[in-house]
Amino acid sequence: MKKSLIKIISLILVLAFVFAVCACEPAAEGNGGGDTATSSTETSVTPSENGSIVITDPPADYNPGEQTQNDDIYAVSVPSYKSKNVVLCDDGRTDYVIVVSKDAPSAVYNAANELNYLFGEATGTMFGIVTDDTVTWSQNAKYISIDATAIADAAGVAKPNVKYRGYAIKTVGKSLFLRGASTSGSTFAVYELLNRILNFECYSNDEYEIAKAKKLDLPDFDITDDPDVEYVATPNGIMETATSSRLRYNSAGFMYPSGGAQWHNSFDYIPISKYDDENKPESYHPKWFADNMENLCLTAHGDKAEYDLLVDTVVEGMKEVIELYPNGNTLTFTHQDVGSWCTCEACAANKNKYGTNAATKIMFMNDVVEKVEAWREENYPERDNICYVFFAYTSTRVAPVKTVNGKIVPIDEKVTPNPKLGVMYAPIESDFIHPKTAPQNSAQYQDMKNWKALVGDHMYYWFYQAYFYDYFIPYNNFDSMQEDHRAMKEQGASWIYYQSKWNSKNATGFEVLKTYLESKLAWNVDSDVTKLTDDFFKYYFRAAAPYMKEYFMSLRLNYLNMSENLGVGGWIGTRINSVDYFKYNTLAEWKNLIDKAYDSIEYLKEKDYGTYKKLYDRIRLESLAVRYLIIYLYGGTVYTSVELYEEKLSFKNDCTELNITMGTEGTLITSLWAQWNV
Repeated sequence: MKKSLIKIISLILVLAFVFAVCACEPAAEGNGGGDTATSSTETSVTPSENGSIVITDPPADYNPGEQTQNDDIYAVSVPSYKSKNVVLCDDGRTDYVIVVSKDAPSAVYNAANELNYLFGEATGTMFGIVTDDTVTWSQNAKYISIDATAIADAAGVAKPNVKYRGYAIKTVGKSLFLRGASTSGSTFAVYELLNRILNFECYSNDEYEIAKAKKLDLPDFDITDDPDVEYVATPNGIMETATSSRLRYNSAGFMYPSGGAQWHNSFDYIPISKYDDENKPESYHPKWFADNMENLCLTAHGDKAEYDLLVDTVVEGMKEVIELYPNGNTLTFTHQDVGSWCTCEACAANKNKYGTNAATKIMFMNDVVEKVEAWREENYPERDNICYVFFAYTSTRVAPVKTVNGKIVPIDEKVTPNPKLGVMYAPIESDFIHPKTAPQNSAQYQDMKNWKALVGDHMYYWFYQAYFYDYFIPYNNFDSMQEDHRAMKEQGASWIYYQSKWNSKNATGFEVLKTYLESKLAWNVDSDVTKLTDDFFKYYFRAAAPYMKEYFMSLRLNYLNMSENLGVGGWIGTRINSVDYFKYNTLAEWKNLIDKAYDSIEYLKEKDYGTYKKLYDRIRLESLAVRYLIIYLYGGTVYTSVELYEEKLSFKNDCTELNITMGTEGTLITSLWAQWNV
């Protein structure tokens, strides 16, 4: 843990964004924007040593970076690549056509259209699109084949042996073949091709870079790319569908009851309204429910006959779900979103014997899956890739294992999972500011190893990266995300989901950067995060990048100080909306940096208003966290009542224009306006 923190602090000291720790503040506690004025005092903060980590002042000659009005530096160039002496395009002309299967699904046509759209923007050249039943393969034919086609088979380009999102890009003769392990993989092959020949890179919904070129030669490629993680789900609600694809997000093919939820769905299989109505004796099964009615009782309170009926009812429900999703591959049966579990005598006996409620869940799922799979093998033998997933969450987080001769094994055969079982590990109690390999998360890291020992590579990881009680407070997991991705890969990750501000259409706190970095790390856990971050700021904020980067690094340093010096944990429920953690002068410095960012793009207002407005809104989005904390913690201290109202009104108007829809996970942003009387 110390080594990772040393890397962080070393980077920060090089960039010298340390003024956040050496701050002063008004003496009064924040009052949620009240009108009581108080005097202010300055409090000096001396350097603090934590082992070999020293937080100190920046060097006197520090410069955060050159602010420039030379927009030519944002133009990307055509990269060098191995090519054949064959012209791919020249001044808008080409002999090549895109070939897709005559039975190609819409996803393949979308991939072809993406290639045409982006390649056309870069070169002025568009390809025709034909189906494979209209062409014949030969060494001299000029085709770009996407996904599985007859000409790919004829040229010997087989489906690559890679994970679902993976692909191969191969040049055979004068043709180019883009073939994925899935249609998603074939789509991602398109983006990889564009990256290698035109430096295509997507950062956000409205920012991607691609080189301009009139003439390109046919690349001579033999590439196979296998991502580190098979599936990765989008973390928030801000990404458009095209952006999600361009960043190579692709979740598993989840299956769940019609009209029900993707997770926390056990009551969708066994509704209380249907099975706990004593006025309907034919369907009355009260023993199917936990003693507090917050979850199912997966032992049926020890009643064998009732248990068998419960198993059979869930089996029938799963059969319906499988038929509902002909292309699905991951069926979820997950308990309700509560921390409790049934405490009946039978459930309590299992917990006492195995040390965890997860034992009951595994035994129940084993009985269910055995029957479902027997039916599936008879009726849908081709669908042998289905994984049946349950939650290791709250009351079922701990795995029923023991260690024998240094090896983690199930406690007994009863809790040995069916090979088709997968676990969705969601350690909501964890500290996500620190990596799972840190001392703060030693129990959760052991959980990961234990579950991996039980289910192998059927590990589905659900991590968290937001303060769900307040969406305007940034959550700093930038210093843990790479190590967490490495840990998840090591411990069998098949699917990753970083739950963030999932239900808001836009969000502050550098959510766009998180989305970008996590897409890269899920593909390659050893990606160069420093370079990726630098590139993101360069192209996303352009002339404002030095100031926005300085704010970003200082924000991270403030969180590091909270953790290392103030003992603040990184649990997502930790209340950090306090003057103890956000000093007024720190917030004022951040606001000053944001003002400088605005000033740095002013030259664009007349020169290129479209780019100016885009950059202005990006800066404005990140300003919301700072402005909110000033209003919330110091509003009545630093503003008059009139000024405070104007600040709140301006904040509201900006949130409306930027499409901020939620204030917390459970409340609309309109609740804040009502609270503020604006």
